[in-house]
Amino acid sequence: MILSDSLSLTNVSAQRVPTVNYVTVPKVRHPPMKQKEWRTLRPPQPTPNQVHAQAVINNENMTSGHYSRFFIQDPKPVYSIGDRIVVLIETRTDLNGPKTTGGDSIRAKMFSLGERAGQSTDGEVKDMGNGWYEAWFTVRWPGVTTIEVVLVLTGEALAVLREIVANPAKMVYIGRFVNGDNAATTKCNIFPPQYGPLCNMSHPDGRMPWYCQAPSTPGLSCGDWRWSQSDEPSTSQLLAVMIGHQSRKNALNRYRVRIENGGVPLNIRVELEPSSAGVYNPNSFEYPWQNLTLPPCQPGQHIGQPHPSGYFYQDTWYSLQCRIRRHWLPGNMSSCLANTDLQIIGDSAARQMYTLLKEMLQDQITSERSGFLHESENRSGPLWFINDINRIEIRYNFHGFPIGGSNWFNRSNIMDATTRIDAIQESTKRFVLLLTIGAHFTYHNLEFYEARMRSVKGAVDRLFERVPNAVVIIKSLTAREYGAVRHIAANSEWWMWRIDQAMREVFGTDPRIALIDAWDMTKAMLFPYDIHPHQTVIANYISQILSFLCPTDT
Repeated sequence: MILSDSLSLTNVSAQRVPTVNYVTVPKVRHPPMKQKEWRTLRPPQPTPNQVHAQAVINNENMTSGHYSRFFIQDPKPVYSIGDRIVVLIETRTDLNGPKTTGGDSIRAKMFSLGERAGQSTDGEVKDMGNGWYEAWFTVRWPGVTTIEVVLVLTGEALAVLREIVANPAKMVYIGRFVNGDNAATTKCNIFPPQYGPLCNMSHPDGRMPWYCQAPSTPGLSCGDWRWSQSDEPSTSQLLAVMIGHQSRKNALNRYRVRIENGGVPLNIRVELEPSSAGVYNPNSFEYPWQNLTLPPCQPGQHIGQPHPSGYFYQDTWYSLQCRIRRHWLPGNMSSCLANTDLQIIGDSAARQMYTLLKEMLQDQITSERSGFLHESENRSGPLWFINDINRIEIRYNFHGFPIGGSNWFNRSNIMDATTRIDAIQESTKRFVLLLTIGAHFTYHNLEFYEARMRSVKGAVDRLFERVPNAVVIIKSLTAREYGAVRHIAANSEWWMWRIDQAMREVFGTDPRIALIDAWDMTKAMLFPYDIHPHQTVIANYISQILSFLCPTDT
């Protein structure tokens, strides 16, 4: 049975602890536990940020997108489907001198605006270590296409980022304490405040550490914590300190710079083999050059598979690992989801999928969550809708703290993903769990995120013990937009890919788990980068989710 709305945040014994120029973290009573279990469950205790010496950067020696260039090795006048294209990239400095060392982050994409087609490289762009880089593409659609090469970050900028991302917290949070007419706001984070009394709201086993400065207002205690949000001005100030010298800021601002290639376009002509020209499948979403012998979509198919996992053509995602079913309409969607409890746990990207599913099934919904007490409930959940005729129940809940953003969140609606998954019990319905957890962790270090993912993975393992036939799907992160240098410092494409790789290391080798490779999708798409991708991309996520649940027509 899926969780009811009445299931509230576990009582974590918030306490006010007096301190004098140091922090005393209260001891929490735990049931007896073997030493091996303790190491497995309790993540390392986060510690406050450390101040490091910051090196000044010589910006003139950085890689220049204007002077760098790329070209195809051994080009051909016409290519065929399946041909391999090798792209060589030569990097040069702002003074137009050759770079003799590597270390830059470079991305390349093959795309066709006319065909609304796109794909990333075969594997990662290879750094040769001498200022040269190699990228490979497999030709996958006909027509005139081109190649774009982007300098994501210079090696100098990456050195700055490695210092910044090592800090346990790059965001400042605030908590709101309310009791009648008494109210106060204090600073919060994943580690205890360095001075003064504190409130420890951490989960007893340490998997969700959360601390706030204790309110000093008379009549308020730690138990009066009601609301949470991020402190955007303080976060900007903190990141400005971490970025430091103007030369380091200049390095970060050289972000996603297109390598201009001397203004010479790189157009590639691709033709069909005569044997397949003009022979089209009656299904308008299938084309003769595509591999129609791929197996149905099943969990674990991503394991050991190279990138890219697919490509876009006519804004439709074609997996290279399995055959995604198309043409999902309310009728066959309801048939596919019949007798199903779908629990979606994650962030606003997870809510996007919930919202689109609701829109697609709107005419068949018999009841839904409404009458929100506060607008935050529409963001954090619980949200749900039900189709009683087909016994479909779909729910969305946030994954727990940390939660960034300038909106207030009611803490009573927030439960960590591990606790929520552990509360799921077997029922007469098929149970499906969809997870997307990562975007709100980019402001923290890798160790903190890995510890949380191991905790969630442990809950998933226990779920499989209780519900052996459960279907678990995890969506990877996406590359996102940026508005200021602080966003590059905390949410760069390079850093989000490292976060995504950490998730894949924890979940990606379990053959019981299916993966939606949103990372490859957003790198290949022709829409602008956005933490909330275009609805067309979300629709492709849902097509793959439904293909995992109903891999064949029968």
